[in-house]
Amino acid sequence: MSLTTKRRAGSEPIDRPFKAHKPAPVQTNNFVPFIIHRVKCSKQKDHTDHPRQADYFDAPSLFYGDSRASNLRGEEKIDDIDEYLENHEIILIWVKVYSCDAYLESIRDQFEVLRAPLHPMHPMLMRHFSFLHADGDEATPEREEINIIDDIIKDAVKEAIDIRCERISTAARTQESSAAVNRLYLHLRQPDIQADESAEGLEDLLKYMEMAFEEEYQDADDSFARGGQPRAYLLKEWPRWEDDNFVLPCVTWSFDGQFFQEEEEVTLEYTFEAQEEVAITDLPVYPLRVDDDVRARLMKRGAAFWKCRNRQFVSYTPSSLTVEVSKSNPRYMVDARTYHHVHSEKIPEAGRQYLSKDEHDQELPPNETFQILLPADIQGFGFHDKKWISVSVEEVRDIQWNAEAFNHLVLKHTKKELIKALVAKHTAASDTSDVIEGKGNGLILLLHGGPGTGKTLTAESVAELTERPLYRVTCGDIGTNAEEVERYLESVLYLGTVWQCVVLLDEADVFLEERTQQDLKRNALVSVFLRVLEYYSGILVLTSNRIGTFDEAFKSRVQLTLHYPTLDEASRRRIWSNFITRLHRTNPEAKADQILDKLEELGTFKLNGREIRNSIRTAMLLAEFRGESLQYSHLQDVIDVSNEFEQYLCDTHGHSASESARFQRIRKD
Repeated sequence: MSLTTKRRAGSEPIDRPFKAHKPAPVQTNNFVPFIIHRVKCSKQKDHTDHPRQADYFDAPSLFYGDSRASNLRGEEKIDDIDEYLENHEIILIWVKVYSCDAYLESIRDQFEVLRAPLHPMHPMLMRHFSFLHADGDEATPEREEINIIDDIIKDAVKEAIDIRCERISTAARTQESSAAVNRLYLHLRQPDIQADESAEGLEDLLKYMEMAFEEEYQDADDSFARGGQPRAYLLKEWPRWEDDNFVLPCVTWSFDGQFFQEEEEVTLEYTFEAQEEVAITDLPVYPLRVDDDVRARLMKRGAAFWKCRNRQFVSYTPSSLTVEVSKSNPRYMVDARTYHHVHSEKIPEAGRQYLSKDEHDQELPPNETFQILLPADIQGFGFHDKKWISVSVEEVRDIQWNAEAFNHLVLKHTKKELIKALVAKHTAASDTSDVIEGKGNGLILLLHGGPGTGKTLTAESVAELTERPLYRVTCGDIGTNAEEVERYLESVLYLGTVWQCVVLLDEADVFLEERTQQDLKRNALVSVFLRVLEYYSGILVLTSNRIGTFDEAFKSRVQLTLHYPTLDEASRRRIWSNFITRLHRTNPEAKADQILDKLEELGTFKLNGREIRNSIRTAMLLAEFRGESLQYSHLQDVIDVSNEFEQYLCDTHGHSASESARFQRIRKD
């Protein structure tokens, strides 16, 4: 029998442990909660003489000299909550609830068992013949509750988000408002507080909740961003009744580069009244046969996961971007096998049932049940932030390659042809001309010139041309310690080899600089870099703004060195034309044709490619701010301000950036 569960995206098993909170140390108009530590006990077995419930000012534990008969308790007991509330101005109560039974069980092994008398003794007395040699750790709350006391805030909460919060007068009649935590979360995400007295108190409460539940609210943000993810299980045995819940022994399929069966117990919490009628699909767990829509979704998702079982370079754009996915249309390498090879320190469990290699290599999944049981997520590496995350296979898409990017490069035809030839040859080649196996197989390109001349764009265009991932690394990513640099570069080049990346080491001057007798630390960096490059077999693009300090040892390692000269007027006009023509698609309201008529004038402004791009972006923002369509006057305003700043720097230093580079023999623009 197949079951489906309603679980939030990326969630752990249903019965994951509760996270204890520390009330946020924030004071907004003296908005500090009164914290009650509440201990509850079943009064069964060893606990018969314990109080059923007791409240304390401090977190409870057991203490030196206690026995298994001792009750979980704090040192400062609250005898009368009514009296305390009457004599203190309290806005909010934060109740932490602990289980005496669970705590005693968790420290059972810490007790020393004392020698019992020889004569027969009642079993209930045996619990006293134990001894705790040190204070126990503070107990962890099983749940937490928020109780709003202040009438004004309660009214504001009820009016704003329809939460009923009764006044707390005695412990017996306390209205527990833990549901408010979730409803307040919704209000925080859609704030519409009016400026009146009651709203002020509500705003204070919301600020406090935002800080106190920061981690949980962030988890919720991430989960809602990705959407709910149903998960299917195959029922293995008849469900059992345990602790007022149904426990369903199930199996499902997991993946770590290989498919394997995994046993899991799914808990269906029984939270309904005896005579209450509930739609079966409203349960968190229900038979899959009653929901054809979910079945169809699981089949489609399983097919997508099956496609991702082998390494796949994909575009991944969740319907609503998460914190991790902050770049538009980011690209990911979906590769669970490499992820587990790099990260896993665990030895696979003995007796695992794996899918056979023959079945793994088939074009289609073995059967429908297998397909339905496949996971919702798979590990993927984001090239924009260099992080592994769980990628939802439902939102994986094929990459739309930009084959025209290389053609738009403003570079001499001969240089572009050379790049194309070397890249095409390297991509097709399978042998090496070096006599040492594994050495000298890589294609290393060195691109040098001033800022904004097209070096980085060339690397990006090569990646699009070859339909390979671009793995961009900067010196800031690598560090400056020789050992750390070597480890980092080896890991980057390992992934670059496995995934056949175009690796871009942007502004690599610190590694290319000529070695001297005075700077041994930098010499070590250069030596490490040379050694690592020697055995790299992929495509590596190095860019430099300071070729004048180039170490001669790199000459023999680099297959092609290209100079990117300062842009002349013709080159600038081509770059302006490329960007402006694109406005027809990206910003239809822009007066692109009017701007193109000014192309000759735009070409006279001494801007590099990056400055041209930034000028257009800034002009678009200026036009939007003014409520106008983008036109030439907006560009003119932006360029005038930029030129004023450049002239100020030139006057301050007494020379331009290009002149400074030439004086220092860094480069000759």
